[in-house]
Amino acid sequence: MADMDQGLKRLLTVRPADILTLAFPGIEYQSDLPTDVATEPQLALDTLFRARYEGVECAVNVEVQAYRDDEMPRRCFEYGARASVVHQLPVLSVVLWLLRRGNIPPTPYEMRIGSWVQATWQIVNIEVYNLDARDIIAAGLPGLLPLVPFMRGGDTEAIEQAGQALKEQEVQAPQSHAEWGDLVSLLAVFTARMRGEEAARALIRSMYMSTEFLEESPLYRAWRAEAREQGLEQGKELGLEEGLEQGKLDGLRLAVRAALEGRFGTLPESLLALIAAANEATLTAVLTHIATDTLEQVQARLSPSEESQEESH
Repeated sequence: MADMDQGLKRLLTVRPADILTLAFPGIEYQSDLPTDVATEPQLALDTLFRARYEGVECAVNVEVQAYRDDEMPRRCFEYGARASVVHQLPVLSVVLWLLRRGNIPPTPYEMRIGSWVQATWQIVNIEVYNLDARDIIAAGLPGLLPLVPFMRGGDTEAIEQAGQALKEQEVQAPQSHAEWGDLVSLLAVFTARMRGEEAARALIRSMYMSTEFLEESPLYRAWRAEAREQGLEQGKELGLEEGLEQGKLDGLRLAVRAALEGRFGTLPESLLALIAAANEATLTAVLTHIATDTLEQVQARLSPSEESQEESH
């Protein structure tokens, strides 16, 4: 998920005030701060911002995590403590959790020595998959719109609404054309990840009547290059043509699993086995109806029909 990681870091720096407002309503973003706050050993944070919260100047560290990571609370403590020493500021810690995979680790982080609590570190956890896409679109914080594909109700219609909202913002503030371009590119990249490449192309066509905008996006090109590299790596073992096809299938399976876990939480092993065995057409059909199908309907789509079972014998 290197492309997503880079894309999300870029998103946080395009409109940091919007992300900070989501975590701390009323906060005042002031400026970015250097993210390398370590001398030995090296520690590099995802982001670090100078802000003012309830009249107090502070730093805010925002980390992005796709799935549950039990080490994240401890890491937030280490990042925040080091940043506080380096910048001589109190530090607020925020974690954006993108995809549901079990419960997030409990907070606050506690450093314990036996029963003695030596230190406690508060963390604001934002489970993006639990945010309502329509509420976020209505909130008027454009820096959050690229995250709509990860949100509850982040279906094709909501993604198109998010795209149109960004387009309207560009019309209202043409001097920020580059900023809006980054946000649209990020929305397209995350849509491709969660809904498939064709959904991303449809989004761009609905906004710009052409997919050239998407093709020219550095983020999108990086995503395509990584997907192709994965296919080539498979090709070394399977033969180039078969490897490229296998890489495409693996990507579809990952997309289906991530999207289903985003809606329904942990999936039963029986359903995971069906996803692993499904062909391209079946996986594409599941993604097409991912926002409206029940879990039972998804299972029915993934289950081979009696007719196809007879043909395979």
